[in-house]
Amino acid sequence: MLTRENFIGPWAGLPVAWTDDDRFDEATYRADVRACCQAGIPGIYTAGTTGEFYAMEFDEFQQVARATVEEAHRCDTPAMIGVSFNLHPRRCTSRGIRRGDRR
Repeated sequence: MLTRENFIGPWAGLPVAWTDDDRFDEATYRADVRACCQAGIPGIYTAGTTGEFYAMEFDEFQQVARATVEEAHRCDTPAMIGVSFNLHPRRCTSRGIRRGDRR
C-alpha cells in the first residue's frame, strides 16, 4: 500500500496509445508501461488528465486500467488509475436528445 513515506516521485503519466482507427492499442500501450517501469520510474498513472479519460468508452477505460496495473505490477512498480471517467460525449448527447434537453 502506498503511504506518505513510500509515495515518492516523479511518476510517469502515460497517454493512452490508439490505433489509426481509434481503437485502444493495447500492445503498444503495454510496451510503453514496461519501458517506463524498466527505466526505473517510481510509479505509473493514467486515465487522468494524461489518459484521455473524456474520450474513452467504459469498456476501453477498463482495458486501459487492466493493462496498466498488470504491466506495472509485473515490474513491481506501483500504478494509479484516474477516476475522472466521463460518459462518452455521443452517449451524453443522445441521452439529452431523448430527454428533450435543449441546452
